[in-house]
Amino acid sequence: MVGHYYGYRNFQVEDASTNIGALGHLIGGEELHNNHHAYASSARLSNKWYEFDIGWLYIRLMEIVGLA
Repeated sequence: MVGHYYGYRNFQVEDASTNIGALGHLIGGEELHNNHHAYASSARLSNKWYEFDIGWLYIRLMEIVGLA
């Protein structure tokens, strides 16, 4: 819910989704809500150098050890 009211937008999408800052370590990447709405089928949610997507980190680590 917060991701539709507060934050910044990297992309102009048809809804009010926003990115809400550096909370990725707490909420698993869902802070990048606007990025998700712009590229809904992408597993990677971060687009800027300062955006941290812990979910993408988990996917990459699982890929390295052969689990993804």
